[in-house]
Parts: sequence; structure tokens; C-alpha cells
Amino acid sequence: MQVRFSRMPAAQAHVILCVEGAELPAAAQAEDKASQGAIKRAIATSRFEGKAGQSVEVIGASGLSAERVLLVGLGKGTTSPARALEKAGAISVKHYLTSGVESIAILEAEACGFDLAGDVGAYGANASARVAVGARLAATRFDDYRTKLKPNQQPTLKAVEIGATDLAAAEMAYMPLGAAIDG
Repeated sequence: MQVRFSRMPAAQAHVILCVEGAELPAAAQAEDKASQGAIKRAIATSRFEGKAGQSVEVIGASGLSAERVLLVGLGKGTTSPARALEKAGAISVKHYLTSGVESIAILEAEACGFDLAGDVGAYGANASARVAVGARLAATRFDDYRTKLKPNQQPTLKAVEIGATDLAAAEMAYMPLGAAIDG
């Protein structure tokens, strides 16, 4: 699976990171307006609050910029924001890994709304890099030793694009983290 940074990510599915107790991010508000309230209806019916690990998906609503939109909760930011961003990247990939979707775009990772005082590793380009780390780690599979996978068990996700305003800074922040993953 390929992970890359992009200023204007486009894909079959969009992922929007939400902080618990905060206003919906701009991307979610835009999707909600375009879909005539589908995002807010999904939030209300699923009891999505943005807690760490929570997610809600909207599929096929008229007006969405992608076939699917997944909201992933980051929590309140009381734990390590860097860890929460990695977890959100992992949840996003795990959700779509075998779903039939081939590409996802994680929007506005840099502007997630955390109060980042004191956490040097979780803002701006570093936030995008942390999301990329979680995505890469979640895509790890050990299928070589399985006898046969059914078609619906095989990974279909081929690309993850992560929104970043400064691509060079995001790549630089990701480089040592990616090297650690590679071993």
C-alpha cells in the first residue's frame, strides 16, 4: 500500500478527523452542506461524539465529494495527540483495507483542532506524518502463511493520500518515522 502526502487529496473515500467536543472540521461542514445534512444525520443516529476510536461512515449520499465519507474520532486530546493521530490513521486503513475501496484521502490532518501545547510531535506537518505512521502500521498483514484467502478477505486498499499544506515538511517529518517502520 502506498502512502503519500498531497495538497488536494482525492480518492474513493474521504476520512475526516474530529476532536471530541469541538466543532466539526471545515471539511465535514462542507460535506454536510453539499449532502443536505447527511453528515449531521449520521452523527446524530450513531451517537458519534468524536471520542478516540469512534467512527461513523456515510455511504452514497447525494452531493458528497467521494463515494464514502468516514468520520474518525480523536478524543479530547488529553492523551498524547501524536498517539491519537496514529490511531486515527490506523482506524481509517483498517476500516477500508478489505472493503473494496482502492484509495482513501485523509483530509485536514494538520488542522485537527487539538490543543497541542507541549506536544511537539503533533501539529502541522508532524500531524500528517503521525497519521501516515498509523496508516502504514495498520496495513501490515502476514498473509503469506495462509492457505487461501477468499476474495472478500483480500486487501483492496492500494493508496492512502494524506492532506498536507507543506509537502516537503510532511515528507521530512515522516522520513525518520517511516525508516523506523521499515526497520
